[in-house]
Amino acid sequence: MPRAFLPLLILSTALLAAPVPDLLFVGPLDTAVVRVGSTLDASVLASPKPSRLPPSPAALVARHFHPRFGEAVGMAARKIGVIDSSAALSARDPDSSRYVLLLKSLSFSESSVTVPRRYLPPTPPVFDPATGAMSPGNRKGYSEGPGRVTTLTARAQWIVWDNLARAPAARGTASGASSYRGAAGKSQWDEAARELAKAILRQTAFSPF
Repeated sequence: MPRAFLPLLILSTALLAAPVPDLLFVGPLDTAVVRVGSTLDASVLASPKPSRLPPSPAALVARHFHPRFGEAVGMAARKIGVIDSSAALSARDPDSSRYVLLLKSLSFSESSVTVPRRYLPPTPPVFDPATGAMSPGNRKGYSEGPGRVTTLTARAQWIVWDNLARAPAARGTASGASSYRGAAGKSQWDEAARELAKAILRQTAFSPF
């Protein structure tokens, strides 16, 4: 065999021998398991287009929060391929996935506290596995005036089902939160979704940490 073909043969053999990663299917969100606190305004998740029948808070969570959660799982998970049920790839047969991640309950609440003037010390740059981006951190530190800080918290009871073993691979409860001043916007819901995704993955074999 000519030597020129040897590298191609080795490369082809290596590609064929490479193991196919197990897939984690992020299951669709059942709106019946969603609970939104009565004092929490979920309307910021609604489309700017007028609607004859305003969607319920649970429907808004399914349309906006859950896709952001699925994207964060797909970005942060390690040693596994992820199919997000809200993405275009969801057309693939979920039965081909070894693992299925399901949210058995998902609740949202908010709490507020008045804080005094405080100094926020410098913080180093931090890589966020749920976004794939590096946060610049706080290089110099700064003082923050007194005011009211609100925290949006998403709590979930979840399970990762192993189709091969026909048994749960992991299960538990987790929460993700976003703190802010003023009114909550979509960015706060997005942050809570990312934090919830990371909190769940920390309890599994697919942890990014």
